Amino acid sequence: MSMKTLKYGITALLACSLSACIENDIPYPYIEGVIQEIQLADMQGDAVFNNQTRTIEMTVGEDVFIDSVPVTRLITNEEAQIYPDAEACVKASGFPNFSFSSSQELPANANTAIDFTKPVQFLLQTYQDYVWTVTVNQEIERAIEVEHQAGQAPLFDFQTHIVIIYVTEEADYRNIKINKLNLEGSEWVVVGQPMERAAKVPLSDKAPVAALIMLLMVVAMVFNLLPAVLCTLIASILMILTGCFRNVEAAYKTINWESIVLIAAMLPMSLALEKTGASQFISNSLVSGLGQFGPIALMAGIYFTTSLMTMFISNTATAVLLAPIALQSAEQIGVSPVPFLFAVTVAASMCFASPFSTPPNALVMPAGQYTFMDYVKVGLPLQIIMGVVMVFALPLLFPF
Repeated sequence: MSMKTLKYGITALLACSLSACIENDIPYPYIEGVIQEIQLADMQGDAVFNNQTRTIEMTVGEDVFIDSVPVTRLITNEEAQIYPDAEACVKASGFPNFSFSSSQELPANANTAIDFTKPVQFLLQTYQDYVWTVTVNQEIERAIEVEHQAGQAPLFDFQTHIVIIYVTEEADYRNIKINKLNLEGSEWVVVGQPMERAAKVPLSDKAPVAALIMLLMVVAMVFNLLPAVLCTLIASILMILTGCFRNVEAAYKTINWESIVLIAAMLPMSLALEKTGASQFISNSLVSGLGQFGPIALMAGIYFTTSLMTMFISNTATAVLLAPIALQSAEQIGVSPVPFLFAVTVAASMCFASPFSTPPNALVMPAGQYTFMDYVKVGLPLQIIMGVVMVFALPLLFPF
């Protein structure tokens, strides 16, 4: 081996060793990036620092546009460079990346305004990266009231700065008197909405009144103070008089006309079954087939007949059709019709094997993406079990 080759080999070995020492044994110094002081325009009180979580909370006055608050003072440790969230800056390229104690120190093209409608992150770079989060609060009681206002209080959208006010249909959009206005802090756009949109806003302040009226109605029915129809009518009138409905037209819109038409259409059919003797024929068939086994067997037959019919037609229609049959069957064997009529009522209500029998079954079908067989698999066993239980429970509650 020549001396020249040995010299090159030793030089390469020393170079590799030196690079390894620089890369592995001499790390960058650990210098934490810290925001030492920060001030905003029209700031109220002092900023609250939490060095553990690297968060700062501040409060500004009512007259400040919180979506464009100038930072008037921002001091960090000397080694740190400042980079606020570019999306929050009014002009990201104009925000300085160094500490400043007043706006006079900044160049003419600097712009320190930041949108503080939500928390803003500041990246501080030394040899490492450190993220500080600054949250600015602004306590303002915004309010607006106009003539012909309907529904609840106005809706304030703090993202778009739009105020939605619901007014009645007779309101003239070109000449609406503002009775009260306090929209400090930002530029807002006031938008009026007609009564159709206002009707979708719940009258939550009337909820206790509505609940009390409903409770009184139930108590009157339970203790038989007044006929059930009269209790319902009085409660409906009280709902309107106390303002639980906006007007009589709104009350009419809450009526489920489909159910009323369905019941009204089924009453003539029930009457036709009775006048033509069909009810008598069906009741005679049930009595002749099951009456000899006693009233429990007859009531079970009526219960499961009602339950079967409810799987294919509405429970309301089934109850209207089967009630006269249950009444005549009980009279033929000389027992009280009360448990038989309750059997029709319970069987028509406890149909779980079909999505068409009751409104709740139909409502959850699209939401849960259920099929007809899902109802059969889960509901049919439950429907049979409840039927067996009710056949033995009803005579104990309402003796024959």
